[in-house]
Amino acid sequence: MHTTYFTIKSYGWQELAILYSPEIDPRSATRKLSRWVSVRKDLKEDLLQSGWKKGTKVLTPEQVSILIYYLGEPVVKKQASKRISFP
Repeated sequence: MHTTYFTIKSYGWQELAILYSPEIDPRSATRKLSRWVSVRKDLKEDLLQSGWKKGTKVLTPEQVSILIYYLGEPVVKKQASKRISFP
């Protein structure tokens, strides 16, 4: 696997949560990201000012940028393409 660069765009809340915590169940990753936001009052305040509300399913690129500012970029892994052998 190769590491690729994270792209700032709209992401689903769970989709982004999985990128931050790929080693755990998607529902657990979602709860973990929500906890991080609730604990970091400055992060939550900036998200609220951008129009985010608790329970938001899709994040704007601006809101993704805010999360990255406070949490850093998630690691994005690109799967190696499968090679097909021909006889």
